[in-house]
Amino acid sequence: MTTALEKPDMNTEELLAGQTITPAEEEQNSVQSTSRLSREEIIDSLRKLVEGSVEEVKDEVDELKQAYYKQKKIEIEEARNAFIAAGNPEAEFVPMPDEQEETLKSLLSVFREKKAEYTALLEKQREENLERKQQILEEMKSITEDSDNINKQYTRF
Repeated sequence: MTTALEKPDMNTEELLAGQTITPAEEEQNSVQSTSRLSREEIIDSLRKLVEGSVEEVKDEVDELKQAYYKQKKIEIEEARNAFIAAGNPEAEFVPMPDEQEETLKSLLSVFREKKAEYTALLEKQREENLERKQQILEEMKSITEDSDNINKQYTRF
């Protein structure tokens, strides 16, 4: 029987190292962290992310965008409820213009442009790869059709 004194001390990092986090849990943690941000913090985070590589930040950009619009929707609902509670008719409610939304839209526009460039680059690479594969297949086809010099063709193959 071992006593508490004989057991090696384990720090928190060692305990957590044995645990695995599933992608779903990681996404949920990320969504929870973005939902805690204010709209100003979301825009600041987007400014930083837009500077980064598209393939690395696209999921984070989408999460921040969703978090921003969720917060905006909640604020509009609260303003509408306060407007109605003040005795005003619901049909007359007009949400206040949002200057931050214009900033968000411009940042997302810049990101979309970068994403389009990245997508075009990927498409070009795919086309080049397809051409190379077709050339290789044609060469292999010509090698197999030349059955007279099969020993020569085998080494070429």
